[in-house]
Amino acid sequence: EEEWVTLTSSYALTVDGLHNLPNTSFLYRVPPTPGFKFKNNHNIQPGKKYSPESKVYVALVQTDGLGLGAWVKPGRGSIPYAWEVSMKFQYMSPAMMEYFYSQSTPNDFFIGCLSGSSYMYPKAFPKKWLPKEIENAKRLMDSLDLNVFEIMDYSADKTEAGNNELTKEIVDAYYAGMPDAIGFLNGYFASHTFAVKDKRPFISYDYYLSAEKPEAEAAADLEELASLNNERPYFLLVHVREYSDVARVKSICDRLGTAFEVVPLDIFLKLAGEKPTFKERYLETKY
Repeated sequence: EEEWVTLTSSYALTVDGLHNLPNTSFLYRVPPTPGFKFKNNHNIQPGKKYSPESKVYVALVQTDGLGLGAWVKPGRGSIPYAWEVSMKFQYMSPAMMEYFYSQSTPNDFFIGCLSGSSYMYPKAFPKKWLPKEIENAKRLMDSLDLNVFEIMDYSADKTEAGNNELTKEIVDAYYAGMPDAIGFLNGYFASHTFAVKDKRPFISYDYYLSAEKPEAEAAADLEELASLNNERPYFLLVHVREYSDVARVKSICDRLGTAFEVVPLDIFLKLAGEKPTFKERYLETKY
């Protein structure tokens, strides 16, 4: 995957789909319900002042959306949860996208992905075409009522657990190209690119929650991260992967102490923008 997406990105192309998605060759012909509007479950109240407390704020993001089946597994709606949206399915599989939106609960928050209008690596993407691709992604975000965008780039090492950091030039390109985004996410495993501009944070994942990790160990890992990052507030972004379901993730969060609070992703970003305690950091080496 990493080598293939690096190759396609180098030609200013993006990649769509998972092997277990529904039949796209059929679904692209099925239109959405007449008059249906894509509406996200936003939590930020206009005009309200948001001030973070001295605690650990946790935001949970499950990637691949419907692709790996977590959407239909137990627990969805019980806790604040963010889901990737493969944005091109608005026209490649519009009925499926309508299902995604129409079945959401108030605790389901959608985000745009992945690095472009669909999957690509910005470090491998031709510089002259990157602003245009970010513009393509923004247009889809606007039509799908999305205001958070996620980036992932494994072109440096071309391995799943490789270098996922981004240069300041690339980070600035997303800020410039998506002026309405309230924040950005980065990474897969733990990453270390962080920034904030005009109270809009760019935050990397601090924790990768695999489906195989025992619940007690996962909770202990989060407690240890909170201990290592002892300045408060601490904004702990968790990447929930593979076949984990929301009920399992909730069980892990229920093991955490009273210093932790699971919040909706947009509230998480709003609070982080008001009082960022992370250090600005970028990839310095150019590839």
